Amino acid sequence: MFDMPHIMKNLRNNFMNYDIVVDGKVASFCHLRQMYEFEKHSTRRMCPKLTDDHFDLKIFKKMRVSLATEVLSRSVTVALRAHTVFEQLPVEASDTADFVERIDCVFDILNSRTAKIDHKFKKPLTANSAEKFSFLSDSIDWIAKWKFIHVQKKKLRRHRSLSTTACC
Repeated sequence: MFDMPHIMKNLRNNFMNYDIVVDGKVASFCHLRQMYEFEKHSTRRMCPKLTDDHFDLKIFKKMRVSLATEVLSRSVTVALRAHTVFEQLPVEASDTADFVERIDCVFDILNSRTAKIDHKFKKPLTANSAEKFSFLSDSIDWIAKWKFIHVQKKKLRRHRSLSTTACC
């Protein structure tokens, strides 16, 4: 199995430079930045762990796995959806929320540590984990469909198949 925390870090680093298109939906890091701008000036934040360090990565900050997992988390998904409902973000931000939610679930499944937890995806994989194995199988197919569009150049780049590369 690959090193899931560092895959998350590399995904976040690429997500900052590329919009990810899958099944006609566009996930964009700019929605996360916009959400954070609303959040950071609020006294009641949905994502209190997020700081400027999550979005303005200096050279050594890019290597911190915790900054990647916090920005691609369930709380960010909830905040994106809430800001979309309240029309502070464009409707397309819901596609980014769906993307982040799925990434968070994959991370939870592959990075579980304890069996005594209520969240079903955070429990370790066992022989009785049919639902999680099915979700992971579907996620492999989902990842294989990713297309990358460079944010500044707006050029399309296809994702290489998982069978030809060790890391997404």
